Amino acid sequence: MARRDHSSRLSPTMRLTVVTVILFLNLHPSLAGAPPEASLGGSVSAVSTNKTECSKPEQCSHGVILPIWEPQNPSFGDKVARATVYFVALVYMFLGVSIIADRFMASIEVITSQEKEITIKKPNGETTTTTVRIWNETVSNLTLMALGSSAPEILLSIIEIIGHGFEAGTLGPSTIVGSAAFNMFVIIGICVYVVPDGETRKVKHLRVFFVTATWSIFAYIWLYLILSVISPGVVQVWEGLLTFLFFPICVVFAWIADRRLLFYKYVYKRYRTGKQRGMIIETEGDRPLPSKV
Repeated sequence: MARRDHSSRLSPTMRLTVVTVILFLNLHPSLAGAPPEASLGGSVSAVSTNKTECSKPEQCSHGVILPIWEPQNPSFGDKVARATVYFVALVYMFLGVSIIADRFMASIEVITSQEKEITIKKPNGETTTTTVRIWNETVSNLTLMALGSSAPEILLSIIEIIGHGFEAGTLGPSTIVGSAAFNMFVIIGICVYVVPDGETRKVKHLRVFFVTATWSIFAYIWLYLILSVISPGVVQVWEGLLTFLFFPICVVFAWIADRRLLFYKYVYKRYRTGKQRGMIIETEGDRPLPSKV
């Protein structure tokens, strides 16, 4: 009765945490240090009989950075302590990555905010001096800004590939695909959902949006082709090089759409100074009719 009264004093959150840790350690015996046969009992023989490779428990490999503190038949208290230490270390690492990413993004914003002075000649012959940004907004968003926001996952995949002898590990391409899908669907969905009632938002550069959306869809199709159709399970050198070359091609196409080059050069352009300092707005339209004398 005393044991039952003591458990009733635990909060529901504490109970859920303890149950989750116990189930996690039982489902992953390699993390707890127990051999798979001793933890799963008869389920291992059933798995080996059915020959389902994906259901077999696998021994955790040594860590790339910290291959230490291997368990030696730990007790239940040791398992809970290890789970707590691992969880705290994981949160600490996430905070560190967040701080580094913020510093990196701040430095990129400093680079992309560099300005230069230009002289504009008005139709009446007068000249005015204003400042414009050196970096093109579209190019900086597709290169430096994208690199800053995706640096953690890119480095994570690079470390895993190098640590496994240039073979895909547990993370594999799913890290990049999952992050890209999150950016494409979840973030865009939230941005659309949080628009206040009675207000509207529109895409500023519609041509650039169509270019980047087309390349994003093509990226998924190309990844499926090289992993499942052309060379299943193997990424050839030429596939990697061609995939890498697609990125600068995408940037060039987006820059052409933003600067209205190629067929856009035949469209008449007009310029006006925006309300903010150093902003010049370019608009399109018909040529003005010659004034009658």
